[in-house]
Amino acid sequence: MCSSLKFLTKKMRYEQFGYFCLMGWLSRIFNFYLDTSIHVAFAVISLLLITNLHLNILPDQHLILFVFFGTIPSYNFVKYGVDAKISFLFSEL
Repeated sequence: MCSSLKFLTKKMRYEQFGYFCLMGWLSRIFNFYLDTSIHVAFAVISLLLITNLHLNILPDQHLILFVFFGTIPSYNFVKYGVDAKISFLFSEL
């Protein structure tokens, strides 16, 4: 049971308010998924696998993992690098 909703369950004596805790947990997972751009890494992996299929090459597990885990920091560097550069420039003033 979620600690933030205990006042509802004690007063109203309903147990189904735990649903809201589940939705908060799912919301945090989905926001993490979007903020870290894991969907972009999945798209790049799918392009790699389609290319392997088109060229009749067996996919290598090490290459797939390298591309997946290399895509996340490189894409996030491009995505958030501009904001970091601006905040760094203004912090020196």
